[in-house]
Amino acid sequence: MHDVDPEAINAETRPELGYEYRDVNTDAIWKTFKWFVGFGTFFVVISIGIQWFFTKTPPGASYREEHQLVLPKEPNPMLQTADQAKLDIINMRRSAKTQLETYGQNVDTGVTRVPIKRAMEIVSEKGLNTPAQPLAK
Repeated sequence: MHDVDPEAINAETRPELGYEYRDVNTDAIWKTFKWFVGFGTFFVVISIGIQWFFTKTPPGASYREEHQLVLPKEPNPMLQTADQAKLDIINMRRSAKTQLETYGQNVDTGVTRVPIKRAMEIVSEKGLNTPAQPLAK
């Protein structure tokens, strides 16, 4: 191994003419690079460990594998999907429209159903039935 003469390194820079000395220190650059890679690796390992600790999912395992959809057994209620909710609303409105626009009678209570348009015609012709005497208290 030989010793490097610092004056020989700067011999070609001619500081007497106003040029700067060479200041590239390859040892310092190499040490800085090694520290950078070392700290980067350290923080990546720590962050993977923290993720594994909090999620208990090993790195590389997918979320789907860990959290499979588990359906409840038959007597338990199922949640309604958006598509099913839309169909239910359409069916409910169709049923309500049918009840409002057709004649019918409830067998249990004896109440008769008249279409709304016909009911409005009857009320406009005959008026509302009001009791002749006030109801007893």
